[in-house]
Amino acid sequence: MIRGEPLEVQRIAAAASERERRVMEAIEASGLRPASDFAFRYPHELSGGQRQRGRDRRRAPCSVRRSWLPETVSMLDVSIRTEILKLLLDLRTAHGLT
Repeated sequence: MIRGEPLEVQRIAAAASERERRVMEAIEASGLRPASDFAFRYPHELSGGQRQRGRDRRRAPCSVRRSWLPETVSMLDVSIRTEILKLLLDLRTAHGLT
C-alpha cells in the first residue's frame, strides 16, 4: 500500500500489518468510511471534498505534529468546506496539532 511507504521509510512501522492498520485508521479519521473503500482509489476517483480530506490527513500515519496545508477550501462547496474545517479543528484537538 503506497500510503504506508512513509511509515516503512521512517522506520515507524516495520511490519506490513502495522502499516496497513495505521493507514486505515488515518483514512477513517479523515471521515472517509469505510476505509477499505478508499484505501486503493486514485485521486481522480474521489470527489473534491474526499480529495481534500485525504490531502489534509495524508501525513497522519507518521504522527507528524505540524503540517503545512497550503490548499485552501475556498473553491469547495460551502457544506464540504464546513466539514473540512471541522475535521481540521477536531484533528488539532485530538492530536495536539498546531
